[in-house]
Amino acid sequence: MDALRQEQHVDAGRAIWLEQRRRGIGGTDASAILGVNPWMTPFEVFLSKTGKAKDKEPTKAMEWGLLLENVIAERYMARTGRKLWKPDRLMSHPDFPCLIGTPDRLVIGESRGVDVKTSGGYLEHEWGAEFTDEIPRQYVVQAAHYMAITGFDVWDFIVLIGGNEDRIYTVRRDKAFEAILIDRLTKWWQRYIVEGRMLIPDHSEGASSYLKALFPTDKAPRIGADEKAQSIGDSLRHVKRSIKGLEKNEAELTNQLKELVGDASGMDGSGFRVTWAGGREKETVDHERYATILADALTVNGMGEVVNQALSNSRITEVSPRAFRFTEDK
Repeated sequence: MDALRQEQHVDAGRAIWLEQRRRGIGGTDASAILGVNPWMTPFEVFLSKTGKAKDKEPTKAMEWGLLLENVIAERYMARTGRKLWKPDRLMSHPDFPCLIGTPDRLVIGESRGVDVKTSGGYLEHEWGAEFTDEIPRQYVVQAAHYMAITGFDVWDFIVLIGGNEDRIYTVRRDKAFEAILIDRLTKWWQRYIVEGRMLIPDHSEGASSYLKALFPTDKAPRIGADEKAQSIGDSLRHVKRSIKGLEKNEAELTNQLKELVGDASGMDGSGFRVTWAGGREKETVDHERYATILADALTVNGMGEVVNQALSNSRITEVSPRAFRFTEDK
């Protein structure tokens, strides 16, 4: 029962936090709006802030990051001798309340904040030498965003890479960059959230899901393309032709590398790795075949009516989602 109460408390706390985040631009939002976030686009930020789409569920990596946050923060204190405290509320910029943030930790007695990160070993190349500011671009923006909100002069990152190596990085306040950041973010908020202008859908999964939900049926008659739609259609035709050519080149180059790798388990190059995967026998169950064999056996043993009844009870009516198909005229 205690575990259930704790889980409900965590869920309620997250719900409140998500609702508060919709009132402004956070550090992760800032990097997405500036186009340097690999996991979120400006359009997905727009959908989240306007309530047009649900917030993404935490990934396994995010869940593990939260579980390890305290441990990694303790490691930072042990290595630096600094004392940390965790803010218990959402912070906002004193002059621009639409700029908000929830820093992971702040250093007691210093103008310094700390962000705790985890990173897979395969992303180690994104992190430079320790104690430098050579970190992924989205975190540079996040640091600048937090320093703008808090007025702090330094922002540290401690990252656990591959689950067994911790590194510390330091980003120092750049007021010229900060001014550009504030200008772009506040204008974006004014244009798309305050004034309610519609952001053009992009390539993101969030945009595709939003449009599917917005136009669920195809009962309306076909329409002709206006000048804008014709221009977009022409561009799409050109892109699709380019993709076909690139896919052909990709297949050719892939096969050439396969030939060069041969029987080896893989190949290491400068800037790339090649690995043969699979090739091992693995037993699995063909569920459709299993169901057919079982139904035949039951019928042979005089239980055909049971099979028919089971099939009848298993029938459901589904409405297939609309599929958007683009076809070029021959």
